[in-house]
Amino acid sequence: MKKVNYSFEQLKEDVHKGERVSLAFQDKLYHVIEDSNQWHLADYETDTQQSFDSADELLEQSRIDEKSLQEGWSHIKKAY
Repeated sequence: MKKVNYSFEQLKEDVHKGERVSLAFQDKLYHVIEDSNQWHLADYETDTQQSFDSADELLEQSRIDEKSLQEGWSHIKKAY
């Protein structure tokens, strides 16, 4: 996958709109989804999910490779 010009600010906007966003990090695929007023960062390969009460909590507290999404953003790609 090539790096798509997709900023962290765009991710924030999409998450706040309730859109499903797929992200790739080191050949692993993650999905940001909203379901029943909960926001989730799901890794289906390992069947793990981080769940949060708000979009802001997900954006601030979720972790990929022990880093927040914003901290690791330069290594994360929008999958599609």
